[in-house]
Amino acid sequence: MSINSLGRKGLTQNKEQEIYLSGKYRQELGSKTRNQVYCSNSLSRNSLEQPGFCVKSKIKSILIHKLSITSSYCLFYLLVRIPSLSQRCLATVVVAGSDRLRLSPTRVRTAVPYSLFSIGILLGLWISGCTASSSNISAEGEGKPLVVSTSTIIADMAEKIGGDEIEHQGIMEPGADPHVYEPVPADSVAFEKADLIIYNGYNLEPALIKLMNAAGVRAQKLAVGEKVTPLQNPEEGELVPDPHVWGDAENGIVMVNAIRDILIELSPEDKEVFMENAARLVEELRQVDIWISEQIETIPESQRRLVTTHDAFEYYVRAYGLEVTGTLIGMSTEEQPSAQTVKNLAEEIKKTGVPAIFAETTINPQLITTVAEEAGVKLAARELYSDSIGAPGSEGDSYVKMLLSNTQAIVEALGGEYSAFELKIKPTAEGS
Repeated sequence: MSINSLGRKGLTQNKEQEIYLSGKYRQELGSKTRNQVYCSNSLSRNSLEQPGFCVKSKIKSILIHKLSITSSYCLFYLLVRIPSLSQRCLATVVVAGSDRLRLSPTRVRTAVPYSLFSIGILLGLWISGCTASSSNISAEGEGKPLVVSTSTIIADMAEKIGGDEIEHQGIMEPGADPHVYEPVPADSVAFEKADLIIYNGYNLEPALIKLMNAAGVRAQKLAVGEKVTPLQNPEEGELVPDPHVWGDAENGIVMVNAIRDILIELSPEDKEVFMENAARLVEELRQVDIWISEQIETIPESQRRLVTTHDAFEYYVRAYGLEVTGTLIGMSTEEQPSAQTVKNLAEEIKKTGVPAIFAETTINPQLITTVAEEAGVKLAARELYSDSIGAPGSEGDSYVKMLLSNTQAIVEALGGEYSAFELKIKPTAEGS
């Protein structure tokens, strides 16, 4: 429908009402009606002696009012038909003009000038608001691709590899549990604006995966954890892939290389930067991988047993020569342990002689503390980072540092001899 058609429709829809009002005002001139009083308050005494003047004034006001409504229809038409308008701009225009689009004929005389004025204001808001919104986005991103990451572990990798060549936004805050994370409206907006979404996969972040796969999200997607061949663990009578692939530093290298490759695909002109940044991180992870193995070997063999709150360390224990004695819950923190589960785990700990068990940073330590008390063993002084890196400034505030911190906690609590990690050589882009 054209704009002219909309205008004609806006005027003709109220034709009968205009005729009715014209007749009504003529009929009421002889009596002191509410409308006549209104008119007499607005006009001079000489004007009242000319009945046609008031009627013409009213009809003129009504026609102007209809024209203002038609202008409003036209503005709305423009907003709907221009898909490039941002949500912010559209919301500003609609909210600002909503009260002016509900004018009543009985308030025409005072409302019409403001209505026409408001149309001009709205158009000004539309133009200036949209321009400002576009300007802000351009200033912030400077044309860089927007990369959105779900978990904090993936976010840390993406930021280190992408560096200043990408605009990055992480969905979760440090300490957030991806298993039970509930999306907020801002997450949907981030997904819709993203050029690339990097997530773990293997159902680590079920609510975010569901949101990401909803209609309207057109970004490239990388399930970076699924680049690793998963361990299969029993869950509710069937085998399901274990999503906690980052526990093995070699798997971390696979993830880093996958992120590097998709960033190169997304922004080929920045290939050298991505290659160099990824190579630096890969070299560090190679050294961390060797260091972890050396540290675990200092633990007496009979004590290389791990008991944690949830089953998030299978990749770690298999890569570095430990054994999982038991966990309070399975792979997902959505589970709730029963009293019998707590009792059985305490009995298993007593039987195997595990010297210490571990709480995790993303899970309430109350239940695992109860297990330690019933089993008569100590709860390790340092909590393990399982599904999230730590807050900025903490001992595990990056992927590499969480591996280092976890290893220190395990070695010290299980009777090993801990020595600090030192990066031995300066990383280069060669061999990446």
